[in-house]
Amino acid sequence: MEGKALVDKVDERAPIFNNLPPITGALNWTTGLLERITEPMERLTILSQSIKDREEYKDVQKLYNSLCKNLKEYNDQKIL
Repeated sequence: MEGKALVDKVDERAPIFNNLPPITGALNWTTGLLERITEPMERLTILSQSIKDREEYKDVQKLYNSLCKNLKEYNDQKIL
């Protein structure tokens, strides 16, 4: 599933705290998601070159980049 489809699918069930306005809650949610996916990806980037050459790594990297791009676009959409 591509990044945009994942963001759109999960957006409907986004856990937003009751004490936050909808836009702030959505921004808080996407920021948390970005933080949660960034740390493991940073760990993967320090692995050996033989792992980076594998097709699975390239797929993960492509999905990560797509998710980051779509989450940032989602944030921009909520702000504007």
